[in-house]
Amino acid sequence: MNRYLSVIAIVSLMSCGNAGDDVAIEQAKASDSFDKKVLTMQKNGITLTEFTDYPVFSDAVLTMVSPKDKARVGTNDFEFEVKNFKLGEQTVDAAQTGFRDDKDGQNIKFFYSGHLPKSSNTTIITENLSGGENYIFAVLARSYNLSIHAASKGFVMSKISIGDRASKIENAKGMHVVPISPIGSYEYEESSKVLLDFFLVNTTLSDKGNYVLVTIDNTEFEIRKWAPFVMEGLPAGMHFVSYKLMDAAHHSIPGPFNDMGKIEFTLKEKAALLVQ
Repeated sequence: MNRYLSVIAIVSLMSCGNAGDDVAIEQAKASDSFDKKVLTMQKNGITLTEFTDYPVFSDAVLTMVSPKDKARVGTNDFEFEVKNFKLGEQTVDAAQTGFRDDKDGQNIKFFYSGHLPKSSNTTIITENLSGGENYIFAVLARSYNLSIHAASKGFVMSKISIGDRASKIENAKGMHVVPISPIGSYEYEESSKVLLDFFLVNTTLSDKGNYVLVTIDNTEFEIRKWAPFVMEGLPAGMHFVSYKLMDAAHHSIPGPFNDMGKIEFTLKEKAALLVQ
């Protein structure tokens, strides 16, 4: 049984109770399902292990309030409404994951047409748009930067067309993969376990269908299950990761985020101890 469907069903039953059930809903784990098989891949000293033990937040909602139907070239304020998810808080299991934790807490990841993401624990994000076709993607994320996969209304993806006299905002069509993690620098204490996460829109992964080609430095992994992974085995230093959405014939699927090239991340070396 699909892991996410199982968890959603469990949470739906919980939501029929009283107000005290809210804590139980928030703390429901992705591992609390009937599918206990954990995916592990290993190649060239790099190990990817499916991460399953986290709060699912399947009832979280992210809605873009503005702009509703008008956008302009230049600065635009994107305002969002968030329900059943608290921005700025540390996720309840943050201290147990071993991942880098964002001091600003739970946040919104915001992407604009091929640019690396912005993270915000407020509901207003400012971005400069260009004329023509623009794509924006926003998703709710835990404090350790794992995006909310199981909430069907926990993300927004829009195509924004800006002409000389008018603009149009509509839901983006097509199939998409959006890279979430890793990115940036990781301290030595956190670098043994690095979160690998991506978000899918309008597509599924399967053994005989679409898959995500993840390249870590020069090592390729064909990921055919939508799940976050614990990445281990990399030495300290600078590394690169890339994501490509591929079809069953091993052809890349076009899209504004489907191949953003190499994304840099760094594992910082442990500082040498000073001898007195």
